[in-house]
Amino acid sequence: MPEAKKNKLSIPRQPMPERSPLERVVDFMEVPLGYAADAAVVEAERCLQCKDPQCVKGCPVGINIPGFIKLILEGKPGEAAKKIKETSSLPAVCGA
Repeated sequence: MPEAKKNKLSIPRQPMPERSPLERVVDFMEVPLGYAADAAVVEAERCLQCKDPQCVKGCPVGINIPGFIKLILEGKPGEAAKKIKETSSLPAVCGA
């Protein structure tokens, strides 16, 4: 396995911050809070940018997952959101 891929595999998964159960029992607000910009970049660094990305094939709405992850790495979160919305009108449902 190439060294670059091995290094990516050693990056620990970044847990998505969530609202506490005590907050969640009183309303219907979203549970996941989303990543801070720095955590999003660390999580995006885990992507192997495969030549034949199985994640896209497995996505029910065909999101270009490596494409939006690359945009996160480039510091373009707005463009990354637009990339997801190219094929999905419900990105929060498929992106969480």
